[in-house]
Amino acid sequence: SEFQGGLKKTLTLSNAVAIIVGSIVGAGIFVSPKGVTVQMYSFGGSMVMWLVSGLISMLGAMCFAELALLIPSSGGEYMYVYKACGPVAAFLRLWIEIIIIRPSIVAVLSIVFANYVLVPIFPDCDSPATAVRLLAAIAISTIAFINCVSVKASAMIQNVFTAGKILALLVIIGTGIVRISMGQTANFEGPFEDTTLDPANVALACIAGLFSFFGWNYLSTVTEELKNPKRDIPLSIIASLIMIIIIYMMTIASYQTTVSTTEMINHNAIGVLFAERNYGFMWWILPLFVVMSVFGTVNGVIFTTARMTYVGGRCGHLPEVLNMVQDKLQTPVTAVIFTAVVSMVYLTFDDIFALMTYLSFVQVLAFQLAIAILVYMRVKRPMKNPPVKFFLGVPIIFLLVTTVLDVFCIVGKPYECLGGVLMIFTGIPFYLFGVAWSKKPRSLQQKIDSIY
Repeated sequence: SEFQGGLKKTLTLSNAVAIIVGSIVGAGIFVSPKGVTVQMYSFGGSMVMWLVSGLISMLGAMCFAELALLIPSSGGEYMYVYKACGPVAAFLRLWIEIIIIRPSIVAVLSIVFANYVLVPIFPDCDSPATAVRLLAAIAISTIAFINCVSVKASAMIQNVFTAGKILALLVIIGTGIVRISMGQTANFEGPFEDTTLDPANVALACIAGLFSFFGWNYLSTVTEELKNPKRDIPLSIIASLIMIIIIYMMTIASYQTTVSTTEMINHNAIGVLFAERNYGFMWWILPLFVVMSVFGTVNGVIFTTARMTYVGGRCGHLPEVLNMVQDKLQTPVTAVIFTAVVSMVYLTFDDIFALMTYLSFVQVLAFQLAIAILVYMRVKRPMKNPPVKFFLGVPIIFLLVTTVLDVFCIVGKPYECLGGVLMIFTGIPFYLFGVAWSKKPRSLQQKIDSIY
């Protein structure tokens, strides 16, 4: 047979860092990092919230590092929920992640990629929607093909494009340092003036910041492919988050040397505005960096989502064909193709961006469930010599802080939060038909089997 089970251990520490950094750092920091500023009304207040959001994300990432070594299986939080809560909850977690959250993220990023690639062709008007969708589909197909052909090739792409986006941010930071050394500090005067302390605004600012750090959980989906997970998981997660927190804050400060707080709130392409004012005819380099950044992020999301899909097939929650590894290539070909196809379905949606509002709340709930499982395991099923063990206050603090954020999010956007929760339960009919109903009529089972 062409296919067999099992994935080889091919990923190194540098690959692990590239997966985390590449998955977190997308187009947002280049295009419109105003989500925090628009809630806090000041540069100083927004910088505090960026730091707080980063530290909360760091706590969550530390918890996932511990979970990944306590339950050393690819699949991430899907496997954690499966072990602790049973098959129904695990299926719903898998459903919302691989059918809704991650494919929609891939679709959104691919549309951003296509829009920026088409800017030189349509400089004075919006790009045609058909051209944008077609180019986005080509980008997804290209990345899927690379992921099907070679794990090393997709990991190398992740390394290269992650290095590229970090280099781009360092260029912006370097420009900011030069401007500060030249005395361009007018926008830093009164940094906390007009700062709001309204709890709702602070909570929404923190949620916006947390959304910019999403992706720190992706490494847990490839645990089985890491050569040295005991060392690489905690080291790569902590190092990556520290680096991203510093780079994000320095990038926002660099923007502030050129763009005022008012412009930050009102402009939807801060990076481009910054480039136009500092790089002259070379302003186009910023859209190029955005293209590189988005391409690398899409690669990271597809790479890790395919692993979660593969594990879902192995556990019997998805068709068995998705648990196949190509013998010669040693890649989960069917899982990669499935991820790409579902992602391209979302390209047909008229307002895919609106979906992201619903999903940020659901994502936080999913993190809370996984970390609550860690607390339960630490208290009820303690391991004598765990591979890594952080202070118990780490998961507890994360749960307390994010619960407060949940409350304000529900009060501020009740319909969006309810819509996100309802999306989770759309998976129940599929679970009942595909998993719970194990003794289907032979004729029906044969028809299902013939599909794949």
